[in-house]
Amino acid sequence: MIRPFRTNVIPVVILLLTATQALAAAPETLKWRDLVNRPERWPSETTVKNDLQFSKSTLSKETPVKVFEVKANGVDLIAPEGFIFEQSPQDCNLLEDANTFWSSLTAEQKDLDWSKIVADRTLWPDTVTLTTDVYFRQNAKIDQGEQVPVVTVEAGQKVVIMHPKVQGTLRVNSTETDIFSRARELAGKPESERPGIMAAVLDGRLLDGNGQKLDAKPADYYIIYYAASTCPRCAVFSPKFVEYYNEHFAGRNDLQVVVWSTERPKSNILKYMRDHQMPFATLNDDDAGMVVYAFRKQGVIVNIPGFIVIDRFGRELYSTGGTGEAQTIPTAEASLEKIAALLP
Repeated sequence: MIRPFRTNVIPVVILLLTATQALAAAPETLKWRDLVNRPERWPSETTVKNDLQFSKSTLSKETPVKVFEVKANGVDLIAPEGFIFEQSPQDCNLLEDANTFWSSLTAEQKDLDWSKIVADRTLWPDTVTLTTDVYFRQNAKIDQGEQVPVVTVEAGQKVVIMHPKVQGTLRVNSTETDIFSRARELAGKPESERPGIMAAVLDGRLLDGNGQKLDAKPADYYIIYYAASTCPRCAVFSPKFVEYYNEHFAGRNDLQVVVWSTERPKSNILKYMRDHQMPFATLNDDDAGMVVYAFRKQGVIVNIPGFIVIDRFGRELYSTGGTGEAQTIPTAEASLEKIAALLP
């Protein structure tokens, strides 16, 4: 009879402790336990206290090394050659270096942890610099020091980046980038001065109706228009949308419209865009498959014609919905009025 009672109580205690830790103020002086699973508190580099001899190399105590993981009783460090080795707290200068770094931050910067970055898209930098070599599929390595666009930021200390040279995204550890320092810098600026991720995500990936590369605007708002060349309702509504755009939105440098084809291949939409004289951008299949994760993870708009409106941070401001009742021409037209009222 006692065992079930004890089993039920322990998770409650753990939850209470977790909540208390989450609400606790950042410490003024770090202890070793304050570094465990808290990479935002790690220095960019540290050193060991003694020269080390490995099987194929030697590491002098003056040589900077990067931190890979801090554990309760030790730390995994990255040697200049790229391999990982372990040191005890007493055998490295991590705690001292961490406190030197920590003392350089403001109280607001110290308070910024990973959960707050994940929750606030305005703190996501448009690009990050890799702090180590990252290996992609087909051996398409991204070198340390390269800047890459940020697609999304996830729980578990993960950053999804775009490969700068080949099609595809890659999930990397936050510690493989400089995202913390960039987020702290953004936190010190008003939201109006934070760039957002969308322009960098779309840069070099947009096409016009002729299939030619189209520059991404550094826009504040993006209207994503879901349509298909085979959709009868879209054939009726698209000219109305173009007319409405030309009357109400044309000339706005803070707005970009992207036609999101629900067909495969998405290139089928190009002739349709020309036929309807759409002054908009679109995406091919590969690029759309990457870009969508910057602003939407819950599927796509399946009832077309439909809209999603996002801001430059990828925050969804408006959506015509997903799998509900079929979209009609009157409801699509009403969406345009709602979008116009939404945009300043």
